[in-house]
Amino acid sequence: VGIYFVSNNNGADTNDGNNPGGPFATLTKALSVAVDGDLIYMYPGVYQEAFPLVVPKGVTIQGDNIKNVEIIPTSATQSNDCFKLNSDVTIENLTVKDFYYDSGNDTGYAFRFRPNATITSRSPYIQNVTVSTKGSNATPSNPLDYASEDAGRAVKADGAVVTANSQEAS
Repeated sequence: VGIYFVSNNNGADTNDGNNPGGPFATLTKALSVAVDGDLIYMYPGVYQEAFPLVVPKGVTIQGDNIKNVEIIPTSATQSNDCFKLNSDVTIENLTVKDFYYDSGNDTGYAFRFRPNATITSRSPYIQNVTVSTKGSNATPSNPLDYASEDAGRAVKADGAVVTANSQEAS
C-alpha cells in the first residue's frame, strides 16, 4: 500500500509525492500514479483541478478536514462531473464546490460511476464530504441560487453505466 501526499502550498507535481516533505501539488497528479490499495492524503488548501477526476479502483482520497480541503473546477471544466468512481474507492473529509450542472449533457455531478467500471467487491464509499454548489443567477439576496437549473448536483448513482457483471453497483 502506497501513500501519496498532496499540498498546494509547498507541493510540486515534479516531486515523487510519497513523503510529507515532497508532496504533489495537485490531486490530478496523485491520481495519475495511484493504484489499487493506495491512499492519497490531501493537506489543507483550495485545489483547482480539471474535472473530471477519475479515481482508480481501490484508491482512497482522504482530506485533512472537511472544512479546510476544497476541490473546485477550472473555469473550462466547471460543468463537468467532479469525480468518476471505480470499484472499492473511498473519498472522505473534503468539500467539492463551485461547479455547475449541464442539462444538455447531464454532467455536473460531484460523484458518479465511471462508465464501464466493474464493481467487484463494493461500491464507492463517500463519507464526511460536503458538496456546495451554486447557480449562475446568484444575487446578494440569493447568494447560492440553488433553485437554478444549472446548480451542480451531488450524486448520480446509475448502475446502468457500469459493466453488466458488476456485483454491487448501487
